[in-house]
Amino acid sequence: MKRAELEHIIRAAAGLTNEREFVVVGAAALLGSVPAPRSDLTQTLEADIYPRRRPELSELIDGTMGELSLFHDTYRYYAHGVGPDTAILPEGWEARLVAIQGPATNGAIGYCLEPHDLAASKLVAGREKDHAFVQAMIRDRLLSEEQLRERIALLYDMIHPGEGDTSSVRSVFVIDPAKKIRLSMTYPKSTGRNFFEILRVVDALQEGDRGECSTPVDWKPGDKVVVPPTMSTEDAKTKFDDVQEFFPYLRTARVRVDASGGGAASCD
Repeated sequence: MKRAELEHIIRAAAGLTNEREFVVVGAAALLGSVPAPRSDLTQTLEADIYPRRRPELSELIDGTMGELSLFHDTYRYYAHGVGPDTAILPEGWEARLVAIQGPATNGAIGYCLEPHDLAASKLVAGREKDHAFVQAMIRDRLLSEEQLRERIALLYDMIHPGEGDTSSVRSVFVIDPAKKIRLSMTYPKSTGRNFFEILRVVDALQEGDRGECSTPVDWKPGDKVVVPPTMSTEDAKTKFDDVQEFFPYLRTARVRVDASGGGAASCD
């Protein structure tokens, strides 16, 4: 998508909704700060957009100007009507929006994400194409690595509030092979982490995945696990060893050595 095409979408969305202010997220938002980026940063055919004051009208935009619409068929690019919750963004992003306005938008305003906010939101989305987009932004020196790190820290609540600087708190994230955050722990930056607890948590997550079960309070390797309440005691005895029933909904057991549940993950 080119800058002129984004301006056309803003103008057309304004005519359709009678709104004058729109927010643009997604890859096309880069055109607000960089009118003519390299071709691999303009591969998208869609502009993710919503009316700033009346985001519910994005459904009208999507239906009239969206993918497979007459607008798309005519111009070969289209508007994707989204909403304020579509992109996960760092605190303060609205104050950093970059405006597109002029004769080509017929006076309407498209507020585009600032590049570092855009990059941070794409890294959180975590898709392969998002990572490639951010890598291209870094390659073309469109980002300051220091600012990008700060925005990511804001997204994950890693900046200590009220400390008067942007140094991070001591955060720990446990991420599984599917790139899913399974646990986060945050310590004040004045307090050291407990690495024994971190290792215990990793062991507990692996045991829970392997046995498709949960671990009780203060669990440590070698202890019993908790049988899922949805599983009958009879079924539990075929799946686990040493099943002990306290109540019909509370049973403990040991995960078998050869267990390999569907969620089993390795963190060697």
